[in-house]
Amino acid sequence: MKILIIGNGEIANINNQQYIGKHTAHFCEELEKYGLNVGLLQFEQTMQMNDGLLNYPLKSTITVHSLSIDNYRGKIGKIFSYFLMSFLIIKTVLKYDFIYIFYPGHIPSLASIVNILLRKDYALYIRGEHNIKTKVGHFMIKHSKFCLTVSDLLKKDISKINKNTEVIAPMIDFDKQDILLDRQYSNDDIVRCLFVGRVEMRKGIYDLKHAIDILNNERDDVHFDIVGGGESFDELVDYFETIENVCLRGQISDTTELLNMYRQADLFIFPSHDEGFPRVLYEAMMARVPIITTMVGGIGGFMKDHHNCLAIESQNPQSIVKAVNRMLDTEELKMKIVNQSTQDILKLFDGRKKRHSLLLFDKLKYDSKVMKND
Repeated sequence: MKILIIGNGEIANINNQQYIGKHTAHFCEELEKYGLNVGLLQFEQTMQMNDGLLNYPLKSTITVHSLSIDNYRGKIGKIFSYFLMSFLIIKTVLKYDFIYIFYPGHIPSLASIVNILLRKDYALYIRGEHNIKTKVGHFMIKHSKFCLTVSDLLKKDISKINKNTEVIAPMIDFDKQDILLDRQYSNDDIVRCLFVGRVEMRKGIYDLKHAIDILNNERDDVHFDIVGGGESFDELVDYFETIENVCLRGQISDTTELLNMYRQADLFIFPSHDEGFPRVLYEAMMARVPIITTMVGGIGGFMKDHHNCLAIESQNPQSIVKAVNRMLDTEELKMKIVNQSTQDILKLFDGRKKRHSLLLFDKLKYDSKVMKND
């Protein structure tokens, strides 16, 4: 069976080698092991070096269908690139038996409409709440053969439109053996606060920036490590250049190094505006780091305020400041949260949810007429 994966990101071309994100690459490779012929369709951009996220080389056995955006800049260029991409989508989907679309995003929305018009079987992998309640989103979900998503809370909303919806197992780089059952926190005068994620507005990085400014005026015992790359990284490097208690570390791809960052942290702060369910919350729980997070998207389906985290308001730096002060000044609350989060992450690893690739393969095997006729 030939399956086409339509992503919502980019492929990096570095010295004629194509790179994508590690999790997407592993997902495609696992589908190949199940005997599927895998194709991948995305925009492509030439880079001198990877940005830390697009760092996994694509296997030559995966057929790539891409449109270079090197020469399409500005608003007019971007519009024209999507115009060309629409033709590439039409041309490509006709060659495949089944289309699997990472949603949301402009290309996924365009691809869904093309598949509906061409009456091609497709399914959606829905990673966030953005646009799922719009008329267009409702239309695409309704016509999907099935939907896979990342949290039970998102499943509840999506199932109102498409009952054939299931939740994948958490996509975490660490194993159950990495879960800490106990740990020591900083004994010195410095409290290490950690953020891991894309350094961009959508992840609340500017809310965190303003919160850091406020906290620095109120107390002198906090240090902030910001891990991740993104469109706002260089701007924030310049802003925090002379501020000693803030360190922007860029993207950390080495899992051992990243695990150590979690284990050295005293607080994890995640002020995102829009999510499915971010794996970084699972990772923080595994390291027994007290979590401060917004409850957007599917986060509230697993995280509970004053249970395994402290909840903050989206786009509200003062809410971050209040939560940090409360967590640091209330040892009993901090320990209650980390103890409960450890129990919750242990239960999650003992759960029965399937890996993304296996669940997709099973859905194709049992739900798709294409697979049955193959």
